[in-house]
Amino acid sequence: MIYKFRLTRNLTRNNHDGSAPVCSNSSRALERVYVDDDIGQGRETVSIQVFGAVCKVQPSPFNYITDITYPELKDLSPSIGCNCKEVCRSRICSCVIKNGGTLPYKRDGRISKFKPLVYECGPSCTCSHSCINRASQSGIKFDLEIFQTRGKGWGVRSQSHIPLGSFVCEYIGKVLPDELVSPEFNKHKYFFNIGVGGATCKQSGKCFTIDAKAQGNIGRFINHSCSPNLYAQNVLSDHHDKRMPHIMFFASKDIPPLRELTFDYRVSHVRCADVLRRMKCYCNAIACKEKRPK
Repeated sequence: MIYKFRLTRNLTRNNHDGSAPVCSNSSRALERVYVDDDIGQGRETVSIQVFGAVCKVQPSPFNYITDITYPELKDLSPSIGCNCKEVCRSRICSCVIKNGGTLPYKRDGRISKFKPLVYECGPSCTCSHSCINRASQSGIKFDLEIFQTRGKGWGVRSQSHIPLGSFVCEYIGKVLPDELVSPEFNKHKYFFNIGVGGATCKQSGKCFTIDAKAQGNIGRFINHSCSPNLYAQNVLSDHHDKRMPHIMFFASKDIPPLRELTFDYRVSHVRCADVLRRMKCYCNAIACKEKRPK
């Protein structure tokens, strides 16, 4: 059997020289302490705790939301749903057909493999909410927490083991047309360009971006890595406009507890913001694409 213990430091003690702990760039400054019991304010299915440094620095204020905010578009109509009862299994299911004849998820809810686009059952479908083809709609299942990293600002990790293929969280924010956010690319890093491969939006002449700076969820804190353990999956459920898919994060490997969760900002299957591609990499991975010989 496996036993897990949480080790905590007694922060009431002074340093060896008798002085009180201070906030600096030293390793001592990064000893984890609770900053917020639930940054999600009860809006998530689990509480999301925040661990800061000794000085208890908190993340910059933002409005925590759990649903994507869409622009007012007249052509954003609901998807045409299936007529299945309880759960979707039959090959005659319209959602199964959209996914190439097989459901993208296993019986335990884990995704089978990466696909350029996954069609999930949505509000127009008659199947139950327990249908396996709604795996990313049931909310966060793992005990995620936000913590202060060394050199990369805030990051995300899980207190528990995350199996390969498990849904972790969605990247949520306000969806805006690209022309409204382009001038802001150099001011903050909370933009996520969306669209299936970029081709659909370019052909239509209108592209969109998720802006998670003022309002967003835990997904906005996930950092980049050249050796990531998550991948961003395009998912459609409440509508079928390929220019504005949901961005869902799934585990690309088995992830041990307390390992930082990361994804590759330079992926080609989503239109991740150009500014993120130009940002200096701090992942320190062995396979870092920007690592230079000493």
